[in-house]
Amino acid sequence: MKLTEQEGELLKQYLSKILKYRETYDELYDHVVTALSHKTTITSFEQSVYDIITDDFGGYDNLMKLEKASKKMAIKDTIKGFLIYFTGYFKFPKLLYTVAGIVMVYYFTLHFQLTLWTVQAICPAMICFPQLYYFVTLIKEFAFLQKRDKKGYVFKPAFKLNVIAAIGTLPVWIFLPFTYWLPPIYLSFWHSPHPVFVTSFLMTSVLYALSLMKLYRDIAISRTHIILAVDKF
Repeated sequence: MKLTEQEGELLKQYLSKILKYRETYDELYDHVVTALSHKTTITSFEQSVYDIITDDFGGYDNLMKLEKASKKMAIKDTIKGFLIYFTGYFKFPKLLYTVAGIVMVYYFTLHFQLTLWTVQAICPAMICFPQLYYFVTLIKEFAFLQKRDKKGYVFKPAFKLNVIAAIGTLPVWIFLPFTYWLPPIYLSFWHSPHPVFVTSFLMTSVLYALSLMKLYRDIAISRTHIILAVDKF
């Protein structure tokens, strides 16, 4: 059974009312369309969709439960993926590059006098970089979805991207308490930044940002494959 354009739109509208997030919507739409294409018995479109959802997912009422379970699993996997990327820089062979970076940054901060203005400019910039990167990804995301909109693609939030946004803003929430709740340590750091602290801060920020970029790359590739697969139907 092959969907007509009108049936495809009806299916999108119906699933859009039930499901909240993009990942589950795309996967369920792909699943239903694939199952319909393999159906040999001639029944009504509505009955066929009902049978597929009932047989494969336990009915419409169970879809929300499945989406919540999928959301929890996706959040867990996303955080785990970020930690794997971040800790990977402290394992061989990437550990060699990390050590080399630490030595270079430490040598630079030790032999070149860093002014107070330089430190005050670099540190906030490194903290805000993950947010800036996420903002750029949102622009790319919007441009990508605009192309899909011509084919009737339904816009929905993605819980994996929400996790990336939370990871990107985490350094700011760590930095702000350090700024306002620990003023003596904060002022001491600004006015006499020790090379060890500067090196640790810069390297942690760089590795944090690189891990976030790799995580988004993997999610973007996976999401693109799903959307392009849906577009084929």
